Amino acid sequence: MFKLNQISKSYWWKKIFDNLTISWFWDNDKIWIVWENWRWKSTLLKIIAWIIEPDSWEVKYNVKNPLIGYMPQELNEEELKKFDTVIDYFEDRTWIKKLWRKLEELYEEISSDSYDDFIFDELWEIQTQYEKLWWYEFNNVVDKILDWLKIEWISRKSKIINLSWWQKSKILLAGSLLTWWDILLLDEPTNNLDIRSIEWLIDYIKSKVITSLIISHDRIFLNEVTNKTLELNSRWVNIYNWNYDLYKYEKELNLNKENAEYIQYIEKVNKLKERLAELQSRKNSTSKVKRVRDNNKAAANKARETAQNSNWKEIKKIKKQLEDIQRNKPIFNKQKKLSFSLRLEEKVYWWIIIENLDFKYLNSDRWIIIEKFSINSWEKVVILWDNWAWKSTFIKLINWELKSKNWEITISPWIVIWNYLQEHQNLSSDKTVFNFLSEQLDWIEESKINSILARFNFNKEDRNKKIWLLSPWQRSRMLLAYFTLKKCNTLIFDEPTNHLDLEWVEQLELALKEFNWNLIVTSHDKKFLENIGFNKFYLVEKWTLKEVNWLEDYFCK
Repeated sequence: MFKLNQISKSYWWKKIFDNLTISWFWDNDKIWIVWENWRWKSTLLKIIAWIIEPDSWEVKYNVKNPLIGYMPQELNEEELKKFDTVIDYFEDRTWIKKLWRKLEELYEEISSDSYDDFIFDELWEIQTQYEKLWWYEFNNVVDKILDWLKIEWISRKSKIINLSWWQKSKILLAGSLLTWWDILLLDEPTNNLDIRSIEWLIDYIKSKVITSLIISHDRIFLNEVTNKTLELNSRWVNIYNWNYDLYKYEKELNLNKENAEYIQYIEKVNKLKERLAELQSRKNSTSKVKRVRDNNKAAANKARETAQNSNWKEIKKIKKQLEDIQRNKPIFNKQKKLSFSLRLEEKVYWWIIIENLDFKYLNSDRWIIIEKFSINSWEKVVILWDNWAWKSTFIKLINWELKSKNWEITISPWIVIWNYLQEHQNLSSDKTVFNFLSEQLDWIEESKINSILARFNFNKEDRNKKIWLLSPWQRSRMLLAYFTLKKCNTLIFDEPTNHLDLEWVEQLELALKEFNWNLIVTSHDKKFLENIGFNKFYLVEKWTLKEVNWLEDYFCK
């Protein structure tokens, strides 16, 4: 178990954490981390993993020198280039080489007869950690993990430079699961896994008695794995002993209560303002008295003074009530709403048909085979892949970026396609957010672009950032903002839920459910697929794409 105390962290003038304290996490706690707008959760994991150094903090563990496993969200290509083979990366990732070198140094020091008695305590600690890493069967564990993650054709001696990005992503996950850790930190572990690999990961984490902190948007994964929810901001922390579904249920109750309190607040403020206006009007009228006879002047003045004092006291009382109420103004949680604009009239029909396609890259022995793929007007299609096989190739074939000598393809001239690519390759990284959108959408007024970006939580500073400086979740929201302005009738979504928080995932579900035009989706998020309402299903097995009857044909295998 461990405890974090008074964490403070700033980037330039911006304070990220301000004396944040998180109470004890216990053995076998599986904790989902929630933070509004997807901000700074990865930073917190990096602080715990000692990758980022905070300005100040205190951490307490129930063991000395705990082993901390960490899986980052983004693939760091430069970091992987330091290693030649897969086994080189795994040995470095699990500290086996580092510990072995330290053991050699200690044994060499002992053999030289120039050592103090404390060296045996250090030797015992290092030896204990080395034993924890299962060094005596390390290669066997590597092979099992690679097999479980369905990348068994990658051997320990495979060159990392030759692996695809999704294979490298699985290697990152495998490096986090290779051995026993005191604390396991997982940042979006399901992003680059197919559905069957996610099911294996669920079983694997549930079987381990280990403290885990998890960042994820996969609802089924969270419900199966987590038993606590850590809701935090830069200053406060709430811990719930619930998984995702129970946490969401409680949050919705609180949200409805807060919105009801806000409505009551508005009604009360309006009544007080009306009463205040009435009293001020009455006060002004009492100051204008008619001339009266001398014997009535004293009584009139006294009546006027009494009325003015009474009005003044009540006005003062109401102003004080307004100040107190407005000081504790409740928050109104407005629900986000996404929508997609269209170019074509409903009476126009269009289609994409691919038949008898076989495709092979140079220097590859694998043939991609499409017996028949078709999508007609208003159809929603989901394509399920194992092991991420050639998804990008398929998207490029539909967009005519790749061509095959042996195929028959028919694409309606009225098709207007837009792609949501998993790695955001269709964004110009050297441009700012606003400049990119204004250039791509030059028929739209700048004020409307700014308004849309504000709806998607881009402040003025973020709008003027270069795209390459944006975090993955910011780039994802930028693409969604682009979609709300772009006119198209065919959407291709490649893993759209990656890097989005659950609030945005649910809003995207509603938007796509209401979208009455062509939709092609590839996703590993089972809950997301179930909620949209697809009417055609394709499955890729053994490098061949074929139509299946139901989504369950895949899930039940």
